[in-house]
Amino acid sequence: MGAHTVTSPDGRTASLRYVDNGTGWPVLFIHGLGGASTLDYASVAADPGLAGFRRLLVDLVGSGGSDRPDWFDYSIAGQARCLDAFLADRGLGPVVLFGHSLGGAVALSLAALDPGRVAGVILTEANLDPGGGFWSRAIAGQTSDGFARTGYAELLATAEADHNPWAATLRLSSSRALHAEAVSLVAGATPAWRDVLYGLACPRCYVFGAHSLPDPDLEELPRHGVRTLVVSDCGHNMAWENPAGLAVAVASGLVDVLSQAQASRLSPSSDSASPTLKPGARP
Repeated sequence: MGAHTVTSPDGRTASLRYVDNGTGWPVLFIHGLGGASTLDYASVAADPGLAGFRRLLVDLVGSGGSDRPDWFDYSIAGQARCLDAFLADRGLGPVVLFGHSLGGAVALSLAALDPGRVAGVILTEANLDPGGGFWSRAIAGQTSDGFARTGYAELLATAEADHNPWAATLRLSSSRALHAEAVSLVAGATPAWRDVLYGLACPRCYVFGAHSLPDPDLEELPRHGVRTLVVSDCGHNMAWENPAGLAVAVASGLVDVLSQAQASRLSPSSDSASPTLKPGARP
């Protein structure tokens, strides 16, 4: 597992940890609230259909294997700035951004910082509007200290009692990070994440789990040039419930990126070879 050094304004440091596999167009996987890309997307990234791409699985600061410093800005914007520095430090771009749930909001905030660095965006049930979701609202409705004292343990106990796979990564998350991220999700951003998505010129794809439907965005997003896909036999936790199906959807979204890149003669960063999907690989 690699480590990227994150530095505070007064010189304190922490590590953002990640897994970096393969060559080709870089795809940055950004997990959701209380997740960890190195665990959540290990099976998806290992799928043969994605073998022609460089897959970077990052654990946001405060989550998974990354450090949990008290001084870090755990807002959506703060996480995006951290990933922006991560990409710049490695000379990565153009890059495809994959974001799930909260990670989708982070991906769009990251895209807004430098749209020219983004070759494509693939989102899975991402937060596009303020207000958050069920769990983020529940967390944000508590004080940071109150959530740290009792709310976090209660949330973890609920996830474990429900045999929710989320519990595996939730227990690796900082309560401080969870609370700040949830508050940020509920508050939203300016420009709104939805507006950022609609304004991007690169290929954009939004993926639903079939069990999450109906959803008005299934029809609304294509009106703004955003392709929509549905993964069968799963709901919001599609990476755990149907990783092979999610890999098919991601590969399909990447085909759009390659098609536009070839049309515009766009190339990935200098240390990556241009990918091709293997014959017979999932499109």
